[in-house]
Amino acid sequence: MIYISLLNNITLLVSLSVVHTFLLRYLDPGSKRLRVLSGILFGAVAVTGMLNSVELLPGVIFDGRSIILVAAGVFGGPVPVIIAILISSVYRLLIGGAGTLMGVLVIIQSGLMGLLFSYLRKKLGWSPGLVHYFVLALVVHVNLVALAVSLPGGIASEVLPVIAMPVLIIYPVATLLLFILFDRQEQYRRMVTRLSDREAALMEANKIAGMGRWEHDLSTGRLEWSDTIFDIFEIDREKFGASYEAFIEAVHPEDRGGVDAAYRRSLETRQPYEIEHRLLMKDGRVKYVVEKCRTTYGDDGEPVKSVGIVQDITYREEGRIALEESRKMLRLIIDSIPIRVFWKDTDCRYLGCNLPFARDAGFDIPDEIIGLDDYQMGWIDQAELYRGDDRMVMVTGKPKLNYEEPQTTPDGERIWLKTNKVPLTDINGTIIGVLGTYEDITRKKQMEEELITARDRAEESDRLKTAFLNNLSHEIRTPLNAIVGFSELLDRHGADKKDIEKYAGIIQHSSSQLLAIIDDIFDIAAIEAGQVRLFIKKTDIRTLLTHIVEQYQIRTGENNNTLSVDTDLTGDDCYLMTDETKLNQIISNLVNNALKFTRNGKIVIACRRNEDELRFSVSDTGAGIPEELHGIIFERFRQGTKDATGEYGGSGLGLFIVKSYTELLGGTIDLESSPGKGSVFNVTIPLKQAGMQQAEQ
Repeated sequence: MIYISLLNNITLLVSLSVVHTFLLRYLDPGSKRLRVLSGILFGAVAVTGMLNSVELLPGVIFDGRSIILVAAGVFGGPVPVIIAILISSVYRLLIGGAGTLMGVLVIIQSGLMGLLFSYLRKKLGWSPGLVHYFVLALVVHVNLVALAVSLPGGIASEVLPVIAMPVLIIYPVATLLLFILFDRQEQYRRMVTRLSDREAALMEANKIAGMGRWEHDLSTGRLEWSDTIFDIFEIDREKFGASYEAFIEAVHPEDRGGVDAAYRRSLETRQPYEIEHRLLMKDGRVKYVVEKCRTTYGDDGEPVKSVGIVQDITYREEGRIALEESRKMLRLIIDSIPIRVFWKDTDCRYLGCNLPFARDAGFDIPDEIIGLDDYQMGWIDQAELYRGDDRMVMVTGKPKLNYEEPQTTPDGERIWLKTNKVPLTDINGTIIGVLGTYEDITRKKQMEEELITARDRAEESDRLKTAFLNNLSHEIRTPLNAIVGFSELLDRHGADKKDIEKYAGIIQHSSSQLLAIIDDIFDIAAIEAGQVRLFIKKTDIRTLLTHIVEQYQIRTGENNNTLSVDTDLTGDDCYLMTDETKLNQIISNLVNNALKFTRNGKIVIACRRNEDELRFSVSDTGAGIPEELHGIIFERFRQGTKDATGEYGGSGLGLFIVKSYTELLGGTIDLESSPGKGSVFNVTIPLKQAGMQQAEQ
C-alpha cells in the first residue's frame, strides 16, 4: 500500500508541476516576478505534497517534496529554490513531530543539490542528458534515506525498512520524469527566443537591404534571386538555371504542384498570393519557407513582372512541431498516470480531462467532455455534491484533499472514489477554475468491508468457542459428578437391591451422556480434518427407523412424548445403498434434539421415496426455532434457542454433524420452524451415492 500511496502523492505533485509550467510560460523568463512567483509555486506544490503525505509514524511523513525542490534548484535558480525551501521548511516546522528535523534537512539538501547541479551546468557549459539527471535524482534520494539517521530513538530502524525501497525506486524515476518535462520547456523557450531573434533580424534585413527578394520577368522568363534566397535554398548561384522551372525543381516534390497552382491562379485572378511550402535539401533535410508574391501588369492587361520575398520559417515550424510533440508527451503522461485528472472553469463546466476520466464518463476521447457539466454525466445523482465541492474550493481558495465520495457510472454501477481538488489559477494568481484528481477505491472499500465482516466473524467464532467450552465443561461435569457420586453410594454398606439398581441406572445413563459428548467431539475432529470415511452398503431403512424408535423409547416417556415412524416403503424400496452408520447418526441426532426440546408432544420420523432420492423428515411439536437463527443453526457451537444452554443443555455440535454427514452422503438438509409451533428437519439422500463403487471397493 505504501507504494501506491507514494505513487499517488508523486503523481499529484507531477500533475501540479505540469500546470505550474504552463502558467509560468506566459511570463518573461528573465523577470524578477517570474523568479518570485516560480519559488512560491514550487513551495506551494511541495506543501501540497506534505498535505497529501504518507504518515508512517506519528510526525514521520513522506511525500514528493524532495522531487519538487531539486527540480526548483535545477531549473528555477537561487531565488525560486530559496523561496521554496523557506516555504516548505516553515510548513514542515508547523507540522512538527518526530520527523521534523529529518523533514527540514531533506528540504534543504534537495534544494541545494539542485542548485549545485544548476551552477555546475552553467559554469562548465555542458548540456546534461538523461543519465546526468538520473544520477542527480538518485544521489538526492540516497541522501534522503541517509538522513533517516536523524530520526530520534529507534524510529529510524522502523522507518528505513519500509521507506528505503520506495524512495530509491519510485522517487528517482519520478524526478527524472519531472526533469524531462522542465527540460523540454526550457528547450522550447530557448527555441522560441532564437526564432524571435532570427525573425527580427530577417525583418530588419528585408527593410534595409531587401533580403530574400526575387523578381521574375515574364517577358524573358528570367528569374533573379537575392543572395539570401540562394542561402535559404542552399543552391550555388553559378549552377542555378535562373528560371521559373529551376525554382520549381528546388521545391519539395510533394509541394511543387501546390506552389505552381498558387502562382498561376494569382496571375489569373490578379491577386497577390502567400503560400508556405517545403524545400528538400540535397542531404535530405527539409526546410520550411513562406513565399509572398505580387505581379504587375502592362497596359494590355498581360502580366509583366512578378516580385516576391521568401522567408525561412524552419525554426518556427520546428518550434511548432516541438511544441506539438511536447503537448503530445504531456497528454500521453496525463493519460497514462493511474489516476483520473480533470479541470473545470468557474461555471463548473469541464475544460478538459485525461483519457481514463473520459472513459469513466462514457466518452471515447477527452475532447468530447469539453463544455459539459456534471448534470450531463452518468453521475447526475452526485452532480450537486460535486459542484458544491468545486464552488467551495474556488470560493475559499483552499484545496480539498483525500476525501471519499460515491459515483454512479454510466452503467448504473455505484463506485467509491478518493478525490483531490485544488484551485486552478492563472499567472496572476486569479482563480479560474478547479483542478481535480481521483482514484477508484471501490475494491479497497470492499476489502475493508470484507475485513470488518471477517473480524466480526472471528469475534463471533471466538465468543461461540468460549461459550461452547463453558457449556462443554458443564455437560461433562454433570454426568461425571453423577457417576462419581452414585459410585460412592454403591460403596456404602446398607444399600438395598432397589437402591443399587437405581444408582446403577443413573451411572449407566450418565456414562451414555458422557460417551455421546465424546463421540460428538471425535466426529467434529474427523470432519474438520477431512478424515471421515464412508462405508457404503445395502441398508434396510424400515429396520433402521424401527431400531431408532426402540432406542429412544425410555427417553420418549420421560417428558410424556410419543415417538413414531411414518413411511410407505415396501419391498425393494426399503433398501438404500448408503453408509448405514452415518445415516443412523443423522436421524438419531435429529430425534435426540426433538426429544430435548419437546414436552408432552409428539415426534414423527417420516420417510418417502421420490424419483431419485429418499426424503426423511423429523418433526416435533416442541419449542421451535426463531427465524433469525435458521441461517446459522447448522454452524458449529450454535443452538436452537437463545436460552438453550440454561434450560436444555447440549454442546451445539449435533446439527453441524448432521449437516456435514448429510453432505458427505450427497444429500441436503433444510428446516421449517417457528417459536411455539415445533420444527421439521428435512433430509434428502440420493438413491445413487456419488463415489459408491469406490467406497464399496
